[in-house]
Amino acid sequence: MKPTLRNTFTKVAILTYCLGMLAHIVVLVTGRPGSEMPNVVHWAVTVLAGYSGWGFIVNLKRVPFVNFVDKVLYWLVLIHLLSSALIHAYSIIRNTNDWLTLFGYTYSYFAVAYFFIFGYYSFLLDKRLRKI
Repeated sequence: MKPTLRNTFTKVAILTYCLGMLAHIVVLVTGRPGSEMPNVVHWAVTVLAGYSGWGFIVNLKRVPFVNFVDKVLYWLVLIHLLSSALIHAYSIIRNTNDWLTLFGYTYSYFAVAYFFIFGYYSFLLDKRLRKI
């Protein structure tokens, strides 16, 4: 499992952020509230974000950080992935979307921007780690 996780966690993070951007763009285009999120989306986020977040933890010592900003971005992505996995797992366990009402329509603008940044960071990290 470890070699597979080592070789795929950044790719799964990229996929997670691309799908998340797409989902938030759909919210912006359709105007549908996040509280209508289907259970299959919770499952996808829980599995994908959980897997890639675990990869960010396991591979922490392997990453050749370039500077302080690189380290901060790494930790922000790690925390975001794991917290997303946990709160979406909560939705599955409790069968509720009530917590999504905290995030209004305008949150999706912000989410598209930082999902792009986190996805791009994961892409650059993947390229860097392939050289090791």
